[in-house]
Amino acid sequence: MKVTINTEVKGKRPVNLNALNKAFEQFDTMEIDITIEKHKKKRTNPQNAYWFGVVVPMIQMGIMQHGTLVTSEQTHEMLKGMFLEFDVPISDDGEFVKMTKGTSMLDTVEFNTLIGQVQQWSAEMLGIIIPDPNEQITIEA
Repeated sequence: MKVTINTEVKGKRPVNLNALNKAFEQFDTMEIDITIEKHKKKRTNPQNAYWFGVVVPMIQMGIMQHGTLVTSEQTHEMLKGMFLEFDVPISDDGEFVKMTKGTSMLDTVEFNTLIGQVQQWSAEMLGIIIPDPNEQITIEA
């Protein structure tokens, strides 16, 4: 069982002490772990919609224009591998394995950074300018 409580700290004390006390009641007589960390706002629904509705399709089309058929899921996975991959140490000998962070784990700032990186890469490598969110573009026929 896991309980997450979002609260503000004022005067060095959590504002929502009642919620904390109720959470502790659920674990009466159990050994527990307590982790306190700064709250990060996860990516928003509009950010997610922009990613899958604009960014991924434009990259997918750009790749397909170069002769490779890819799905939107493959495009999404490719972008994660390119921009969200990191090394994890697995031994004292300096061995690492590559891991990829999921976009759903990004906070709003990290997600905006990812979008900026993909926009820059797209412009440089594919010659495709991905508009910013809420930016209107006109397509000439």
